[in-house]
Amino acid sequence: MYTDTDSLMYHIKTDDFYADIRNDVKKWYDASELPVGHLSGIPVCVNKKVPGMMKDKTKGKIMKEVVVMRAKLYSIKMYEEAKENTKCKGIV
Repeated sequence: MYTDTDSLMYHIKTDDFYADIRNDVKKWYDASELPVGHLSGIPVCVNKKVPGMMKDKTKGKIMKEVVVMRAKLYSIKMYEEAKENTKCKGIV
């Protein structure tokens, strides 16, 4: 677990995180950073810039390794993925 001035990172053990949150996306998540056509099938372009919503800062990519030294000093290694589709543009 790691916290920063404006974020929270924690380890979740599940078979499919996106399947777990799919029904709650419109209530709790800003999905505007997920690429259109994301494999999870969750609605994208939802709750863009709505205060208080949780946001996937990895833009739908899966973290492989995280090293944290202190606030503002960390490194995240991602799994490689296919090229992303067009992002939500002009949707608020």
